[in-house]
Amino acid sequence: MNISIRLFGAAAAVAFCSTSAVAQSSDETQMKPKVLFVQHADEVSLSDGTLTLTGVNNNLIAFTDRPFRVASVVPTAKLIEIWNKGNDDFAEDPPNAAVVGEVDGKATSLIVEITNPQMADGNLTFNYVILEGQDAVTLEKSYVVIDETWWGDLDSVVGVGDDLTGQNGDTLLTIGNVSPTDNQ
Repeated sequence: MNISIRLFGAAAAVAFCSTSAVAQSSDETQMKPKVLFVQHADEVSLSDGTLTLTGVNNNLIAFTDRPFRVASVVPTAKLIEIWNKGNDDFAEDPPNAAVVGEVDGKATSLIVEITNPQMADGNLTFNYVILEGQDAVTLEKSYVVIDETWWGDLDSVVGVGDDLTGQNGDTLLTIGNVSPTDNQ
């Protein structure tokens, strides 16, 4: 009986400590929002290690995970600019991306790891490694969802409190002054 009580006590202590650690890391994570990116394209083709988005416009969608719930339109050039900046940059740790679209009218999706973004003549290209799905394919009515980066990495590029502005001068997103209660 005495051994059972000790084992129960030890198990309870371990459970309490692990719960406290999870709560603490959860609180810390909430203070550092992550931002994901979505880029629409008329067509996406994958061939010979190059992923090409044809017919992209100059902006992409950026949005944060819960609990922040912030979304905005951001110049595509800004994603390319921050690619290799910050503490946990995409150049050092390449993001995954979901490539979604239609092949012969049928919904298709792939998962790739992307590197080396470049924008030229309305096309956005990346080098890629296929992680899941069919290689050497062309998708129509497509979009790419790019893995997250810490909002703080954007702070280091743009500066806390600075605005990202669109081509017409409108404020698209204010960096660094976001709390979990904003935009809910």
